[in-house]
Amino acid sequence: MVRFAVRFTGSAARTRDDLPGPARRALDDLVERLASDPFLGGAPAEAAAEHSATFGRGGVLEYAVHTRLTTVSVIRIVYMG
Repeated sequence: MVRFAVRFTGSAARTRDDLPGPARRALDDLVERLASDPFLGGAPAEAAAEHSATFGRGGVLEYAVHTRLTTVSVIRIVYMG
């Protein structure tokens, strides 16, 4: 099975680094799942289409999947916990 590289924009990385412990662990679990299955069990969409997924209590991750590059780009992280 192909694993996708997961890359963060600068602002997404800063938000990730500022998350409290439980939220960071939930995000790390989600990132691991995205690396294995960026469509989270759904059908692959068009290249670089934007997606979102929730993590923890009050977290939303917005990302794009680049199938030809086997890369997931994390565009934005919102945490309201």
